[in-house]
Amino acid sequence: MAIARATGRDAAALRDLHTRTWADTYASLLPEDYYARRLNAHRVRDWEALIREQEERGGGVLVARGSAGLAGLCQYGPSDDQDEPPGRVGQIFRLYVLPACQRQGVGRLLLATSAELLVSSGASSLTLWALEADRRARGFYERLGWRLDGARRFAGAVDVRYRREQAAEAD
Repeated sequence: MAIARATGRDAAALRDLHTRTWADTYASLLPEDYYARRLNAHRVRDWEALIREQEERGGGVLVARGSAGLAGLCQYGPSDDQDEPPGRVGQIFRLYVLPACQRQGVGRLLLATSAELLVSSGASSLTLWALEADRRARGFYERLGWRLDGARRFAGAVDVRYRREQAAEAD
Protein backbone atom coordinates (compact mmCIF):
# COMPACT_ATOMS: atom_id res chain seq x y z
CA MET A 1 0.00 0.00 0.00
CA ALA A 2 1.46 3.35 -1.03
CA ILE A 3 0.51 6.62 0.68
CA ALA A 4 0.56 9.71 -1.55
CA ARG A 5 -0.89 13.19 -1.79
CA ALA A 6 -4.15 13.27 -3.70
CA THR A 7 -4.31 15.30 -6.90
CA GLY A 8 -7.16 16.58 -9.02
CA ARG A 9 -6.88 13.40 -11.12
CA ASP A 10 -8.05 11.46 -8.04
CA ALA A 11 -11.26 13.49 -7.66
CA ALA A 12 -13.73 10.96 -9.10
CA ALA A 13 -12.15 8.04 -7.23
CA LEU A 14 -12.14 10.04 -3.99
CA ARG A 15 -15.82 10.92 -4.39
CA ASP A 16 -16.67 7.26 -5.01
CA LEU A 17 -14.57 5.98 -2.10
CA HIS A 18 -15.96 8.60 0.29
CA THR A 19 -19.58 8.05 -0.73
CA ARG A 20 -19.38 4.25 -0.60
CA THR A 21 -17.57 4.16 2.73
CA TRP A 22 -19.69 6.87 4.31
CA ALA A 23 -22.89 5.10 3.25
CA ASP A 24 -21.68 1.78 4.64
CA THR A 25 -20.50 3.31 7.92
CA TYR A 26 -23.42 5.56 8.80
CA ALA A 27 -26.55 3.89 7.38
CA SER A 28 -27.48 2.35 10.72
CA LEU A 29 -26.07 5.13 12.94
CA LEU A 30 -27.82 8.29 11.72
CA PRO A 31 -31.42 9.44 11.53
CA GLU A 32 -32.77 8.48 8.10
CA ASP A 33 -33.53 12.00 6.82
CA TYR A 34 -30.16 13.39 7.94
CA TYR A 35 -28.37 10.37 6.45
CA ALA A 36 -30.12 10.85 3.08
CA ARG A 37 -29.29 14.58 2.92
CA ARG A 38 -25.63 14.05 3.79
CA LEU A 39 -25.24 11.14 1.39
CA ASN A 40 -26.66 13.25 -1.46
CA ALA A 41 -24.25 16.07 -0.60
CA HIS A 42 -21.31 13.64 -0.66
CA ARG A 43 -22.35 12.36 -4.10
CA VAL A 44 -21.88 15.82 -5.63
CA ARG A 45 -18.86 17.05 -3.62
CA ASP A 46 -16.16 18.60 -5.81
CA TRP A 47 -13.06 16.76 -4.62
CA GLU A 48 -10.78 18.63 -6.98
CA ALA A 49 -11.79 21.91 -5.31
CA LEU A 50 -11.62 20.34 -1.85
CA ILE A 51 -8.02 19.19 -2.43
CA ARG A 52 -7.01 22.63 -3.73
CA GLU A 53 -8.71 24.47 -0.85
CA GLN A 54 -7.22 22.15 1.78
CA GLU A 55 -3.72 22.67 0.36
CA GLU A 56 -4.24 26.45 0.32
CA ARG A 57 -5.09 26.25 4.04
CA GLY A 58 -1.84 24.39 4.77
CA GLY A 59 -3.11 20.81 4.74
CA GLY A 60 -4.01 18.23 2.16
CA VAL A 61 -5.61 14.94 1.31
CA LEU A 62 -3.64 11.71 1.42
CA VAL A 63 -4.66 8.55 -0.39
CA ALA A 64 -3.73 4.92 0.10
CA ARG A 65 -3.18 3.30 -3.29
CA GLY A 66 -3.32 -0.44 -3.71
CA SER A 67 -3.24 -2.69 -6.74
CA ALA A 68 -7.01 -2.30 -7.16
CA GLY A 69 -7.04 1.51 -6.85
CA LEU A 70 -7.73 3.79 -3.90
CA ALA A 71 -8.24 1.99 -0.60
CA GLY A 72 -8.51 4.97 1.73
CA LEU A 73 -8.26 8.73 2.21
CA CYS A 74 -7.35 11.16 4.96
CA GLN A 75 -8.07 14.90 4.82
CA TYR A 76 -6.01 16.98 7.26
CA GLY A 77 -5.00 20.56 7.95
CA PRO A 78 -5.05 23.38 10.47
CA SER A 79 -8.03 23.16 12.81
CA ASP A 80 -11.07 25.21 11.90
CA ASP A 81 -12.57 24.90 15.41
CA GLN A 82 -13.26 28.35 16.87
CA ASP A 83 -12.01 27.37 20.34
CA GLU A 84 -8.53 26.38 19.12
CA PRO A 85 -5.50 28.68 18.84
CA PRO A 86 -4.84 29.40 15.15
CA GLY A 87 -1.86 27.58 13.69
CA ARG A 88 -1.11 25.46 16.76
CA VAL A 89 -3.72 22.73 16.36
CA GLY A 90 -3.91 20.37 13.42
CA GLN A 91 -7.09 18.51 12.56
CA ILE A 92 -8.03 15.27 10.83
CA PHE A 93 -11.18 16.17 8.90
CA ARG A 94 -11.90 12.84 7.21
CA LEU A 95 -10.49 9.33 7.46
CA TYR A 96 -12.21 6.70 5.32
CA VAL A 97 -11.06 3.24 4.31
CA LEU A 98 -13.05 0.95 2.04
CA PRO A 99 -14.72 -1.80 4.09
CA ALA A 100 -12.81 -4.52 2.19
CA CYS A 101 -9.51 -2.84 3.16
CA GLN A 102 -10.28 -2.19 6.83
CA ARG A 103 -8.37 -3.96 9.60
CA GLN A 104 -5.28 -4.16 7.38
CA GLY A 105 -3.42 -1.12 8.71
CA VAL A 106 -4.55 1.29 5.99
CA GLY A 107 -6.36 3.68 8.33
CA ARG A 108 -3.54 3.56 10.86
CA LEU A 109 -0.98 4.40 8.15
CA LEU A 110 -3.05 7.25 6.71
CA LEU A 111 -3.67 8.69 10.18
CA ALA A 112 -0.01 8.41 11.25
CA THR A 113 1.25 10.00 8.03
CA SER A 114 -1.24 12.88 8.28
CA ALA A 115 -0.30 13.41 11.94
CA GLU A 116 3.40 13.53 11.04
CA LEU A 117 2.72 16.16 8.37
CA LEU A 118 0.67 18.27 10.79
CA VAL A 119 3.33 18.07 13.51
CA SER A 120 6.12 18.89 11.04
CA SER A 121 4.17 22.00 10.03
CA GLY A 122 4.08 23.21 13.65
CA ALA A 123 0.99 21.70 15.24
CA SER A 124 1.46 21.07 18.95
CA SER A 125 -1.88 19.29 19.33
CA LEU A 126 -4.06 17.25 16.95
CA THR A 127 -7.83 16.85 16.96
CA LEU A 128 -10.53 14.97 15.12
CA TRP A 129 -14.29 14.66 15.41
CA ALA A 130 -16.11 11.33 15.51
CA LEU A 131 -19.78 10.47 15.53
CA GLU A 132 -20.66 9.70 19.14
CA ALA A 133 -22.64 6.62 18.07
CA ASP A 134 -19.77 5.19 15.99
CA ARG A 135 -18.25 2.87 18.59
CA ARG A 136 -16.03 1.16 16.04
CA ALA A 137 -14.28 4.36 14.91
CA ARG A 138 -14.04 5.65 18.47
CA GLY A 139 -12.41 2.40 19.61
CA PHE A 140 -9.92 2.66 16.74
CA TYR A 141 -8.89 6.18 17.76
CA GLU A 142 -8.70 5.30 21.44
CA ARG A 143 -6.44 2.29 20.73
CA LEU A 144 -4.09 4.71 18.95
CA GLY A 145 -3.88 7.04 21.95
CA TRP A 146 -6.47 9.67 21.03
CA ARG A 147 -8.54 10.87 24.02
CA LEU A 148 -11.87 12.67 24.33
CA ASP A 149 -11.36 16.32 25.23
CA GLY A 150 -14.93 17.07 26.32
CA ALA A 151 -16.01 19.06 23.24
CA ARG A 152 -19.29 18.07 21.56
CA ARG A 153 -21.23 19.45 18.62
CA PHE A 154 -24.57 18.75 17.00
CA ALA A 155 -25.39 19.11 13.31
CA GLY A 156 -28.00 16.41 12.74
CA ALA A 157 -26.11 14.00 15.01
CA VAL A 158 -23.78 14.32 18.00
CA ASP A 159 -20.03 14.42 17.33
CA VAL A 160 -17.35 14.20 20.03
CA ARG A 161 -13.84 15.59 19.73
CA TYR A 162 -10.68 13.58 20.25
CA ARG A 163 -7.25 15.04 20.91
CA ARG A 164 -3.68 13.83 20.77
CA GLU A 165 -0.76 15.94 21.93
CA GLN A 166 2.40 16.21 19.78
CA ALA A 167 4.51 14.40 22.39
CA ALA A 168 2.31 11.32 21.97
CA GLU A 169 3.30 11.11 18.30
CA ALA A 170 6.78 9.94 19.28
CA ASP A 171 5.42 6.56 20.55
